[in-house]
Amino acid sequence: MLRDARIHVLIIPQTGGGGLPLFLRLLVPTDLAALAPEVRSVLEEPAEGGTAVLLRRRRTRSPGTEQEAGDRLALLTGDLSPAGREESARWSEPGFRRGPSAPWQMRSAPLRSSSRASESVTPGKRPLGSVTSAVVGCVKPPVLVLAVPIHLVEARGLRRDEFALAEEVWTDYHQPKADPEMDRIFGVFADDTLVSVARCRRHPDGYEVDGVFTRSGSGKGYARKAMDALVEACQHDTLYMHSVRNLVDFYAAYGFVSIPESALPPTIRARFAFALGEMEGANVQPMRRAGPVPAGAARRF
Repeated sequence: MLRDARIHVLIIPQTGGGGLPLFLRLLVPTDLAALAPEVRSVLEEPAEGGTAVLLRRRRTRSPGTEQEAGDRLALLTGDLSPAGREESARWSEPGFRRGPSAPWQMRSAPLRSSSRASESVTPGKRPLGSVTSAVVGCVKPPVLVLAVPIHLVEARGLRRDEFALAEEVWTDYHQPKADPEMDRIFGVFADDTLVSVARCRRHPDGYEVDGVFTRSGSGKGYARKAMDALVEACQHDTLYMHSVRNLVDFYAAYGFVSIPESALPPTIRARFAFALGEMEGANVQPMRRAGPVPAGAARRF
């Protein structure tokens, strides 16, 4: 039940008791990722005389790695805003027996929020973290296991049968149409929903990047993930684009540099004029990312 539950689970042993207010003392297993909002809200609730411990399982004896993990654990603890609660950090040994956990009542974040865990789980599965599993198996006081959701995020090229999904995302963005014969479209899927796209279109005299757009309200850096996928796949081609001026720095991070309008390939320059009007006064900046194909290498599209 605990493994598969999609809601918070409170476990109160029949032998519980001791006279202390419930959850006056908190023990929070952590994988050193940023604490989920649900966990932060618990730790930052007013608790006069209360205590909290962030617990991390020791995984290695390497001094450098151990020091780095210790610094991250201390940073997590120091970033909290305790309201009358004394907070500290602890390590548990790999075996993790009853010793460090027995005196503490606990609220825990059972789900790993790091990208490594998100990549390894399947939709609908929400595994307990290893430290949380060990704590739940041995503590005697009441335990509240918070169901913190994992969001599966995947960035990849779209198949031809998925191009219609990109057009749905573009509904509020000039409503361009996808052409399987000319386009490579890269998208970001969050929990199987396409939330952001970026397109590379092949013209007779060059490759144009456009259609970089994220569904309203999605955020979370999805446009950057879509561009990451596009640039990785098209890095051997010289890419052109028309950037709105306030995003010039964003695309510069991918190697795009500003160029005069006259440096655009004719068909790409003409496409912009046909679709959006004259470039002058349109608040756009032509850009180019050089990526010549090495001699003898085949061009892939």
